[in-house]
Amino acid sequence: MLFNSLEFLVFFPIVLMGYFFIPFKFRWIFLLISSYYFYICWDPIFVVLIIGSTLTDYFCSIKIAASKSKIIRKRLLYVSLIINLGLLFFFKYFNFFNDSIRDVVTLLGGTYSISNHDFKLPVGISFYTFQTLGYTIDVYKKRIDAEKKLLRFALYVTYFPQLVAGPIERAKNLIPQLRTKYEFNYYRVRNGLVLMLWGFVKKMVIADRIAEYTSEIFYNPGVYKGVIIWIANFFFYIQIYCDFSGYSDIAIGAAGIMGVKLMRNFRQPFFAQTTQEFWSRWHISLTTWFRDYLYVFLGGRRNGQFRMILSIIIVFLINGLWHGATWNFIIFGGVHGLFIVLYVLLRDTIKKIKNKIGLLKYNIVDSVLNISVVSLVFISTSPFFMTKTFSDALVIIRDSFSISISNPTTIINIFKFPVDFWISVLAILVLYYVEYVAEYVGLENWFKKIPKFLMWVLLLIGVSSIVFFGKWDALDFIYFQF
Repeated sequence: MLFNSLEFLVFFPIVLMGYFFIPFKFRWIFLLISSYYFYICWDPIFVVLIIGSTLTDYFCSIKIAASKSKIIRKRLLYVSLIINLGLLFFFKYFNFFNDSIRDVVTLLGGTYSISNHDFKLPVGISFYTFQTLGYTIDVYKKRIDAEKKLLRFALYVTYFPQLVAGPIERAKNLIPQLRTKYEFNYYRVRNGLVLMLWGFVKKMVIADRIAEYTSEIFYNPGVYKGVIIWIANFFFYIQIYCDFSGYSDIAIGAAGIMGVKLMRNFRQPFFAQTTQEFWSRWHISLTTWFRDYLYVFLGGRRNGQFRMILSIIIVFLINGLWHGATWNFIIFGGVHGLFIVLYVLLRDTIKKIKNKIGLLKYNIVDSVLNISVVSLVFISTSPFFMTKTFSDALVIIRDSFSISISNPTTIINIFKFPVDFWISVLAILVLYYVEYVAEYVGLENWFKKIPKFLMWVLLLIGVSSIVFFGKWDALDFIYFQF
């Protein structure tokens, strides 16, 4: 069930009515049933995987918490890791590694007979696997107590607003809230609906409209050249942000209406001034997960600069692989990790050069330059994220530096709907203005300063933009494939 579907527009009000009118002691069970129904709407068979993951981590964590033996506790943790990561590997990564092994064996002149499986990728498996693993590791590390009620733990795993595309919630944040009784609150409901509205605008008015242009260019490598590709790269930067942060806004807003505060998943990444800062603002629930459960485990900053650099590279290679089982995604993650390493190594040198040429005297110019470089890093790696094969990405990158002009017919093809194109441009300008206000003023402060009637006008404009300019063909959110 997509957020941007008529089914959800029926489902969500029904859930809210049940949530606030059903007695509190039955409320969370109703929410659990609703969450399972929400997931079953995708594909009923895959609910078995969620149940399996839930039971594995519930019983392992209960036993880990009860045991005083370090060996037993560690073995139970390994059981959780093997089962969860094993399922994730089989459904998401088996074919990729199988193909890679076949290519190597064939290159060496051998034969390889193990065939790929044809199972669909269960929606949200990367998200709920990381969520349950984080819970078990936290219990093992004694950061939290094990949840004793199986059904409440099941609700933590399947809580529908963030089930299929995050945020990847921590148990210490979400489980206590699922035990708390929240009454209907007008201001909380209003704020949640406003956030959901903005999420729908970002998804339906901006991301899905831009998708027409990015898909045309990235799915036809070799056709377009030069500036057209750079426009597509920039558009994809906007598209993926609006698509994914739009989902997060809807999820956080929907949970907020019910009183549950999910963690923030994006924080104005357009204004990051280093690649490192960008990833502290982009998909925050994932980057902090990798920081806390992988980077620290690998050694992080504790064991010298070389160990730190190695940890960063490994984390970002795995970050890329998390996004998709192709070499393109691994390269995407590796490039971003490399830029972070280069910045760490050259930070003092860069500062000295800027100081020598007097750039640091002009804070605004320096900030704009930094922001532009960070944006360029993401924009230039877009072909690896968007294309299907490594060779397609190379063709796109090669043609982006071509001084030839694309065939006039193909350019007309892209811009054959000029009204749509200029609506997209206008929407992007509005997006940047909102992001600017959020970064440097604060949206809450901004809303307090404007007249109340203007706030209602803006909300009406938001609703009208969805009705008249939104794409209603219910395109999947990009991160559902992860």
